[in-house]
Amino acid sequence: MVHSLILTSNFQEHAKDFTNQDSSLDTLIQLATEVRDCIEIAHTSEYKKFLHFYFPAFEHVLRTRTKPQFESNKENKLRNSVIEILHRLPQNQTLKEHVEKLLVLCTDILKTDNELNALVALRVIFDVHKNFRPQLEDKLKGFFEYVVEKYKNFP
Repeated sequence: MVHSLILTSNFQEHAKDFTNQDSSLDTLIQLATEVRDCIEIAHTSEYKKFLHFYFPAFEHVLRTRTKPQFESNKENKLRNSVIEILHRLPQNQTLKEHVEKLLVLCTDILKTDNELNALVALRVIFDVHKNFRPQLEDKLKGFFEYVVEKYKNFP
């Protein structure tokens, strides 16, 4: 069942649930699944409003509420769902104001998370780089340093 707050574009109320410390992992997984299943809302005129409320909520889930997991559990499922949502965001001018934070967030995920989550984060980084290269030239240094470090350690 889709959460009515998504359909009525009351993003603020729905996104607030992601930052509520009393929300259980099961509740957060359900919320993330609802957003992922309704991601087509991001292809409408509501996208700017969607990003305004949800991007900070997603960042909170990935940076504060959960930690990288290397086993299959609820916390990892939540992280993966949120990273998948970030991957499905349209790469257009509406995303532009969030793109630097998105790049840093996904680079951090690439460095610390499990292989599946890192792979999805890498796709986001590639998409962001492809669509916002001029804006991000000086911000990509951390990503490229990480890649060089990994290649140096490659057998």
